[in-house]
Amino acid sequence: MEFLLPLTIPLMLFRADMRDVIKSTGNLLLAFIIGSVATLVGTLVAFLIVPMRSLGQDSWKIASALMASYIGGAINYVAVSDALAVSPSVIAAGVAADNVVCAVYYFMVLFALGSKLPAEASTSSKDTAHNLDSGSGDNLPVLQTATALAVSFAICKCATHIIQMLKIQGGNLPAITAIVVILATLLPKQIGYLAPAGDAIAAISIQVFFAVLGASGSVWNVINVAPSIFIFAFIQVTVNYYL
Repeated sequence: MEFLLPLTIPLMLFRADMRDVIKSTGNLLLAFIIGSVATLVGTLVAFLIVPMRSLGQDSWKIASALMASYIGGAINYVAVSDALAVSPSVIAAGVAADNVVCAVYYFMVLFALGSKLPAEASTSSKDTAHNLDSGSGDNLPVLQTATALAVSFAICKCATHIIQMLKIQGGNLPAITAIVVILATLLPKQIGYLAPAGDAIAAISIQVFFAVLGASGSVWNVINVAPSIFIFAFIQVTVNYYL
């Protein structure tokens, strides 16, 4: 995972032209900002109620990592944990707590809310068959795939070199993200050309990443290390939901 995740990030962000992102998101960007603020408030409330003192310095670090996870997903969780140098056992406990709380509580609430919404108009079988037929012959050129991987490797190497020069702990993933977003914004045609290959490779590598990350999270590990993480995550998600 030390090498897989950094390599995957550029592959996922070859389409990240910030000008297009800002234009196309519209109200979705506002909703994301509101949700992020609600997650921040939920984290503060949860930390005041359950400070997780048994974890020592890792208490506020894992709280920050879980907050990042609820804002930007598992990649954010790993990036923040790496930047703050969270203990491996606490990282694994946080993964398990996050998985259980989200699977048992958070998604059940979302499904309950979603069941009250009217069903969307289904796509006709003819249109579906047409879409499948039109995409069945798509093949990724070898040169495009190799170039996408080479560019991703180059971005990772450049970001790592910069972080080593600046001596910033845990700054590799943010630096990689910043570089690829800047390139995608300044060179949208050149970098965007690599996006189809990047998406295909990233779709595979990100599944491997999720499998490895999920396998590291054991419920028994949470019980042994810090059962308070469960309570913290539950309160964090609950406050976020009601806000």
